[in-house]
Amino acid sequence: GAPVFYDNWVARDINGTALENAPFEQIFHHTESNHRFQRHLPIQVQSCWNGIAVLDPTPFYEPPHVKFRMAHLDQGECSASECSLIC
Repeated sequence: GAPVFYDNWVARDINGTALENAPFEQIFHHTESNHRFQRHLPIQVQSCWNGIAVLDPTPFYEPPHVKFRMAHLDQGECSASECSLIC
């Protein structure tokens, strides 16, 4: 079958809607993003860990140091990807 977009837990379109785990022609709900994708043009997103990110690392080194950890689901915390937290 056709390849499908796999890593949709983190990926969000420009409106914050999760991308679909579907064939690539069907992953975007945002109409303009879908049109741009079909024309092989860049697409603006809110969150995506499926490519590369460039950012100033200073917050990771200066106190108080940023730390990532697993969510305490048993205490009612929500799971979140580090890239969602950075955005």
